[in-house]
Amino acid sequence: RVQEHRWQILPDSGRYREIGGTQAWVAPTDPLDELAFLYYLRTVPLAVGQSYSMPRYFQNGYNPVQVSVAGRESIALGDGTTLPCLALRVTAHGTTVGVWLSDDKRRIPAQLVLPLPFGNVTLGLERLPKL
Repeated sequence: RVQEHRWQILPDSGRYREIGGTQAWVAPTDPLDELAFLYYLRTVPLAVGQSYSMPRYFQNGYNPVQVSVAGRESIALGDGTTLPCLALRVTAHGTTVGVWLSDDKRRIPAQLVLPLPFGNVTLGLERLPKL
């Protein structure tokens, strides 16, 4: 069974709501959805062995999001090359997502491991983008 929810973040009012619904809930300061949160992680100075508490997810019930930098790992890309990465564990509301960002100034998302009801799904970068 698939449940799809579409949300609208209303930063001017500090609220968010489900599209098509009438109720609005309070959002944290500078709220981020899933994709914005991933790209926000690219800008944060992350240190191996450190953990960070980030209360920026737009649905307050999932805050604070815990981000742990587990270490450095090389990830195999779809084209057969490898990419040195920072391995992160992002945990919110009892769910942990694995995130691997390139270990350079670009911090390109190279791999995600997403838990779903039927098992884990791994999303991987096919190749590095051309500069």
